[in-house]
Amino acid sequence: MKSSICTSCVFIKASGGCMRPLIKNGDVIFVRKKFNYRLGDIVLYEINGQKFLHRIIKVLNKNYIVCDDTGTTEPVEIGINNILGFYPTIFSNFLGFVFHKVVKIIFCIGRRIKNLFF
Repeated sequence: MKSSICTSCVFIKASGGCMRPLIKNGDVIFVRKKFNYRLGDIVLYEINGQKFLHRIIKVLNKNYIVCDDTGTTEPVEIGINNILGFYPTIFSNFLGFVFHKVVKIIFCIGRRIKNLFF
């Protein structure tokens, strides 16, 4: 992910397709800080110097479990200190969580169909 920082926001150019169909490879999106992250939010986080954009799929006591929407990566536990900001979209909070589940099922079925023929 390439990023440029302004006063309270970050613009990033997404790389990869794990957040399709909402965020596609090459999309430039706006990410901003907030104090309270919720289930279904798409967050930009950093681990070992690498930045990732994934959705919060579970809220723990002081940590979060994040995963991509297509179901191609394993869920990861992160802390609040790892989060750089979130992508404000209509598909946040509970609606975002439902969107994540539906998209994950669709991509899983698509992969199974593909494996039957190829």
